[in-house]
Amino acid sequence: MISDFKQAVIKIVASTKPGEWISYGDVAVLAGRPRAARAVSGILKREKDTLPWHRVVGKGGKISIKDPELKQKQITKLQQEGLKISKMGQISNS
Repeated sequence: MISDFKQAVIKIVASTKPGEWISYGDVAVLAGRPRAARAVSGILKREKDTLPWHRVVGKGGKISIKDPELKQKQITKLQQEGLKISKMGQISNS
């Protein structure tokens, strides 16, 4: 059985639209567990084929994935949706 938290995370992430982003921490807060940002990351890893995982980033719009290949994949997907990413992996507000 799927937990209420996991269901909420899936719904929140699925509702993000192209060109939008949300932080792991904000997803956790909206899902009712403010200290569960890492749990959000784990859910996204397991649900990556069905959710727009690339729209969930670190605090303040920082790309926080450590794996270089996956990090580049996230950056590419976000850029394709019109977001600007700095060389340091920060989403720009402009």
